[in-house]
Amino acid sequence: MPLVAFASSAFLFAAVLLIASRLISPPKSNPHPDMLKTSTYECGETPIGEGQTQFRIQYFKYAIFFAVFDIAAVLILIFTTVYLSSAIASIGTMLASVLIIASALVYSWKSLAGGMD
Repeated sequence: MPLVAFASSAFLFAAVLLIASRLISPPKSNPHPDMLKTSTYECGETPIGEGQTQFRIQYFKYAIFFAVFDIAAVLILIFTTVYLSSAIASIGTMLASVLIIASALVYSWKSLAGGMD
């Protein structure tokens, strides 16, 4: 029952905010804007070529590599500030987390090295 109440209150809150923003926002001066206003470049430049390009998978691998380093840096910072003078159980938790991050790092490193086309 609490889950239903929480979900319904979240839905109601979102609906109230959407309706309030529609009522409070200033009216549009031109309901039918011209093509120049709705074009990709509003400054008047004519777009050349396609608007979307496909990214190679190697960029996704770099993003994962960055995320692993980012999470590792945050976790090491947290562990050094909180668990510095704590018991052996906290050190075990820290080592387990670092091992999981290190395995993800090794996997992404191998993936990057093997996937260069």
